[in-house]
Amino acid sequence: MREKKTQRDEKKILYYAIALTTINIILWVIALKSNPANPSRTTFLSSGVMKFILLFIPLGVSSFILGLLVSLIPYRELKFGEKYIRSSLLSFIALSILLLVFIIRSLILF
Repeated sequence: MREKKTQRDEKKILYYAIALTTINIILWVIALKSNPANPSRTTFLSSGVMKFILLFIPLGVSSFILGLLVSLIPYRELKFGEKYIRSSLLSFIALSILLLVFIIRSLILF
């Protein structure tokens, strides 16, 4: 029973992570298109998408490294694998929220 609840919680956390990633991508595109520093918008694919990819890949890697560190803390007698997946996804969500705040801030400033 406990394992099923843990799996449901992990699926719910995964859905939140996917939703945040989708929102981040949409707002990133809006921020790039509305940027007055790039009036021609001809280099959108070459600069904007590459910047997002170069930002998004380290975001995922750092969340899994942070998840590794957090999963070393004893918690509810869960196995290491269960704690690692959960803490990595929660770290990804936290870092995605931070990225979302920066994107919204840049949209407000422009």
